[in-house]
Amino acid sequence: MIYTIVIPLLLLFAPWAIVRFLFSTKQTSKLPYLKNAGFMWVSAGLWFVSQILPKVPIAGQTDTFIMHTIGGLVAALLYVYSVKSYQIKFEAWWQPWIGLFLFTSGLGVLNELFEFFLYSIGWPGVIGGDEWWDLTANTLGGFVAYCAFSLTVRFNKS
Repeated sequence: MIYTIVIPLLLLFAPWAIVRFLFSTKQTSKLPYLKNAGFMWVSAGLWFVSQILPKVPIAGQTDTFIMHTIGGLVAALLYVYSVKSYQIKFEAWWQPWIGLFLFTSGLGVLNELFEFFLYSIGWPGVIGGDEWWDLTANTLGGFVAYCAFSLTVRFNKS
């Protein structure tokens, strides 16, 4: 229930609330919900899809690789949402990639800590011991999504 209902619902509103109220700046203090909301909606949809796709075992160690790769896609979308909402301008080509890596890694670690907590209290359906695979999948998904987004934006500008 947490993964299939609560997280997608939070993805629809939490990023906006965090940017607007929790980490508010001059650029975001009056940020309307609908500005850049498409990133949150697609994130919520992708997360929901990640929960209904079949689980494919990888190297006999994990069956959540696809889910975590899609989680990386979600992280990349939330990164773009944050960059657009805060109106961050990068001066060098490598800066958004480092930001993406740090953002995706940070969310991935938070997710793994959350999973570890659920596993520790015996929450049903939570698998422990596959953290490195999960973090690899998060990072891969984030970079794939950002590459696709960057190419789309670049092609749309020309």
